[in-house]
Amino acid sequence: KRQVLAVPDLSTVEAGMEGAVAASGRVEGPRGTPRVKGAATAGKVAYGAVKLGSASLDVDVDPDAHSRLKIGLSGLTAGEYSVGSASLAASGPLNAHALSLVVNSSHGDMDLRLSGSFREGSWAGSAHRMEIASKEFGRWALSEPAPLSVGDALSAGPACLISGDGKVCLQTRWKWKDGEGGGSLLWTGISSDLLTGKLPAGFHLEGSSQGNVRFGFDNGTASFAGLVETSPGSLSYSRPGEKEDEKVSLTYDRLGADVKLDGAGLRVRVEGDLGKDRSREDQFFVGALEVPGLEIPADAPLEGLRVSGLVTARFANLDILEIFVPEISQVQGLITADLKLDGTIGTPDFGGHLSLTEGAFKLISPGIALEQVDLTARVSRGNDMKIRGSA
Repeated sequence: KRQVLAVPDLSTVEAGMEGAVAASGRVEGPRGTPRVKGAATAGKVAYGAVKLGSASLDVDVDPDAHSRLKIGLSGLTAGEYSVGSASLAASGPLNAHALSLVVNSSHGDMDLRLSGSFREGSWAGSAHRMEIASKEFGRWALSEPAPLSVGDALSAGPACLISGDGKVCLQTRWKWKDGEGGGSLLWTGISSDLLTGKLPAGFHLEGSSQGNVRFGFDNGTASFAGLVETSPGSLSYSRPGEKEDEKVSLTYDRLGADVKLDGAGLRVRVEGDLGKDRSREDQFFVGALEVPGLEIPADAPLEGLRVSGLVTARFANLDILEIFVPEISQVQGLITADLKLDGTIGTPDFGGHLSLTEGAFKLISPGIALEQVDLTARVSRGNDMKIRGSA
């Protein structure tokens, strides 16, 4: 028997809701394997900040024959996010069918095509097309079909997206019942221009990066290992109204970061090769941090965990300091650092020194120039700091 539902005014169902919904359908055939046919529409739906222009559903599912499903919507808005149109379609028998998802939104567009089969409570197949496009990140496409299965466990990939010289690959597997799994993310040739839009106004990043991340969750404990490296590049900054030749920049030959979290705890190392200074001496920085016994999620207060670390640096390209201290300009000199960290997270103990030698800079507002600036800050055990300087 055909069933019909019509709600011409949704405010009668829920106060503050607008729009209309109509649906009809029928269920026929054996109780264990019934055939379901139906259709539904909705129009001018609104509830709070969510608005929907129109939506439609057309379904004909027959477990023993060809089935189809079509879902479409248009004019969906939720705050600043909007979807102009979206459609989900599936066709074919359960043991060999195709699915497609097409979305056009304010943040970007996506076209996803899958094919596979459903047997014994599990779905297995592959994504043979995936295209993602946005103004912010450009156009990315699947390089080759990627396997995908969903059942007692989720298994996806390797799935690789390419855009120009850039490539991003993801692979993961998770067991729902055990709450265990992991995966990996690898990328090469990713342009730093993709990050420029995420930086504060006036900043520009040039270069590219590559890296890999491996993650897992086993026996209630998370593990992580990540390595990131950059090609030669630069970070530049220009104030509003400044000319191209007035911007300040920091060039580098290489930047890198290595992070590990496992049964031994947390280890982090960051380093940068900043090229040569005017005296042809190396410019660099190295930072390291180690927290033995750290686990995520933590089963004990973090304040008592031991911590150790260091920072070593030498660089003479000090123009970049104008980014952080906009009231100074024409900065020169040499900065060296040799700092160490010990103690616990709750009571860290610092030691070492930070020095500026042969420094010079101009204070913009009063127009005062300082030269022959020597400044040294020393930190001894107990975080006792002493500063000496002259100009």
